[in-house]
Amino acid sequence: MTTGIYFATNSHGWYDQPGTIALVPYLTQIIQRDYGHLGKIVFKNSYNRLYKKDSILRVHVDRPGLDITLSVCLKDDSNLRWPLFTTDHEWVPAWLENFMDEPDPHYQRTGWVTEVGQGVCMLGTKTPHWRPQLQCEHRQFVVQCFWHWTLLTE
Repeated sequence: MTTGIYFATNSHGWYDQPGTIALVPYLTQIIQRDYGHLGKIVFKNSYNRLYKKDSILRVHVDRPGLDITLSVCLKDDSNLRWPLFTTDHEWVPAWLENFMDEPDPHYQRTGWVTEVGQGVCMLGTKTPHWRPQLQCEHRQFVVQCFWHWTLLTE
């Protein structure tokens, strides 16, 4: 279990849970269809994160090798619309040095609200993404699963 102290506060996460790994062959076909023109697609890992009251996912890009990210909502008992924001603004410096709570307010941003079973896919190492503070009750939570693929361009 990891806590994600750098970019995700008040949350807990687990890598490669059996239920998420079982979906990899099916999801990889979809990722290959939509991103295969960019190079060879190789599955890297899955990661489940449980967000609790006051969780924040700071603005970041994913670490090298997590080129394609699919984020799917597995559970949400908060009755809120908690968006995942993205921007196409180039993000500098390197991935581990770029965490912040909010991007420059002048950046164009898109909010993606995912209901249970819905997801958002992006080029995770190129697309800055974040979530604002989760304003739910103490016993409510949101669970997201992230699947990551590496893009081999050689």
